[in-house]
Amino acid sequence: MPIELENDLEAHLSPEEFRDLLQLDLLIRGRPRYREEAPEVWLAVEISVVIDRRDVERALRRTGYRAIPTVTGERVTEKAEAEAHKVLILLDGREISWEEALDEVLSN
Repeated sequence: MPIELENDLEAHLSPEEFRDLLQLDLLIRGRPRYREEAPEVWLAVEISVVIDRRDVERALRRTGYRAIPTVTGERVTEKAEAEAHKVLILLDGREISWEEALDEVLSN
């Protein structure tokens, strides 16, 4: 993690939130391609072979910043998919609930 980002995150997050953020599998930033007016956003990513409810909960918990909670894997359990409202699911080359997750982070 770049030191500038680390300093900024430490200033905006509690020590517990910051430690939790460091447990993420991947942190990515960028601008949505099809929404020119949208600001830069982050994806806070949890990676698993099978995405379950705990992965969804961890991704949601670890986004105290303007970040889209994201889970990725080869399969997703029914419970995880049902609970993943406002969470981006990247599943074997396709995305589920991108617009809903993006709208949620942009509205905050």
